[in-house]
Amino acid sequence: TLPKGASALPAMAPVLYESCMQQALGPKETCDQIREALTTNSKAKCKGLSEHLSAFCEAVLGDDISLCKDDGCKEIVKGLAKWKTEGLGALQDAQGPAAFAAIQKGEEACTPVLATLKTKCGQQQK
Repeated sequence: TLPKGASALPAMAPVLYESCMQQALGPKETCDQIREALTTNSKAKCKGLSEHLSAFCEAVLGDDISLCKDDGCKEIVKGLAKWKTEGLGALQDAQGPAAFAAIQKGEEACTPVLATLKTKCGQQQK
């Protein structure tokens, strides 16, 4: 388990990388750069990203929600801060990002997300 006070970034960097790739936030190199910044805890490596992604990168690294440009960023920064203060127990809260819950609860945490996708996809096919 992650002890209280420990950074969640090393554990979350791969999850955030996959999210970046799935959302096609830029070329693969962009996602690689974000992952590298997060795994090395280096704000300098956020430089050269788009303004939006640079703000996200710096907000996550600095635990600074004021840098966020959207709600997704704010949710991640809040979740990481909570994880740092409460350890893995913070993931018991269903309000956190689905990726955090999935780390704690595994496939079970994906059930609500998959149900929503199935409903939305079913509506699109009609």
